[in-house]
Amino acid sequence: MSDEPVTSHDDVGDPACWANRVCLRCGAFDEENRGSRCAVCGYVLSIDADEA
Repeated sequence: MSDEPVTSHDDVGDPACWANRVCLRCGAFDEENRGSRCAVCGYVLSIDADEA
């Protein structure tokens, strides 16, 4: 393990802020950030105010 500070974010991975775009049921990633349902399995990703 190196004590040098990280100067590049290339090897860090995906940001946690994308977690809301991952389907909790099947793990599919919503690349286009389309909306409230998973395009693969139909699971509800988020509830819009109009749907509540």
